[in-house]
Amino acid sequence: MKSITSKKKLWIIITVAVLVVGFVFFAIFGLNKSVDFKDSYEVSISVDDYNIDNATKTQETVEKYFLDNGYKFVKDAEQLFDSSLGYKLVYKFANDIEIDTFELKQIVSGLYDASYNMTVSVEYRDVVVSNQTYFGWALLALGVALVASFIYVLIFEKGIGALTMALVSLVGSFLYFALVAITRIPTNNYFAFMLSSALVLGAVLSSGMVNRFREEIRLNDSVSNGSEKLSNPQIADKAALSSLLRFVFVFGALLIVSLVMIAFGAVTVKIIGLNLLVVAISSVFASFVGTPLIWSALKDCKK
Repeated sequence: MKSITSKKKLWIIITVAVLVVGFVFFAIFGLNKSVDFKDSYEVSISVDDYNIDNATKTQETVEKYFLDNGYKFVKDAEQLFDSSLGYKLVYKFANDIEIDTFELKQIVSGLYDASYNMTVSVEYRDVVVSNQTYFGWALLALGVALVASFIYVLIFEKGIGALTMALVSLVGSFLYFALVAITRIPTNNYFAFMLSSALVLGAVLSSGMVNRFREEIRLNDSVSNGSEKLSNPQIADKAALSSLLRFVFVFGALLIVSLVMIAFGAVTVKIIGLNLLVVAISSVFASFVGTPLIWSALKDCKK
C-alpha cells in the first residue's frame, strides 16, 4: 500500500470538493425525501368487493388508464389495502394531474356485472406533509454521540488521539451529509439517525487506529540508538497498513447488508440500505485516510 500521508494533498482536495459540492446542492435543492415524506397528490380507488383477488384486475385497468392519459404515478409507492369494507388502491403523484375522477369511477365499475351492485368511489386529493425539520434532533444526536465518543477515547488515549477521533468522526458525518445531498438519495425522517451512525462508526474505526499508533510509538521508542527512528507520518502509515484488514472487513460487512436490503427489501428498506451504504463509504474513507493525516499533523504541531 502506498503511503497515505504522502498523498495528503490529494485526499484533502477530494474531501473538500465533495463537501463543497454537497453543501451547494443542499443550499439549492435541500435534502431529498421520498413521496411519502413530502407534499404530493394521491388517487384512491375504493371498491366494496371482499374478494381481494379481484384487485389485481382493477390495478391493471387503473394503471393502463393512467398510462393512456399520461399520468405518471410514483413507482413502488402504490398501496393496496384489504379490510372488512372491501379493498382500496392508492396511487401517489409527484405533480398535480387533471384527472376525471368520474370517468375513472365508471371504468372501474365496468369491471363488475351491474347485478353485483358494487360501490366504487374515486378520490383525488392533495397530501400536505408537515414542514417540520429534523435538523435540531440531528444536531442533538450528533453532539451527544461526539461527546460520548470523545470522552471514551480521552480516557484510554492522550488528548491528541481523542482530538483526532473527534475531527475524523465529524468529517465522516459531514461527508455523509454531502453525499446524500449530491446523490439525491432520500433521507426521510431517519436523517438524524444516519448522521449519528456515520459519526459513531467513524469514531469507532478511528479510535482503533489511534490505538495502533500508540503501539507503533512504543515499538519505535524501543529501537536502539544506532537505528533510525520513524517519523510521525511514517508511524501513521505503518499503523494504517496494519489496520487495513479490519477496515476491509467492516466495509465489506456493511456493503453486503446494504446490498441485501436494496435488492430484496420494500421501498423503505431499500432507502435505508442506500443510506447505510453512504454511511459506510463516508465513515470508512474518513477514518482510514483522515486518522493518519490528522494524527501525524497534530503530533508534528505539538513537537
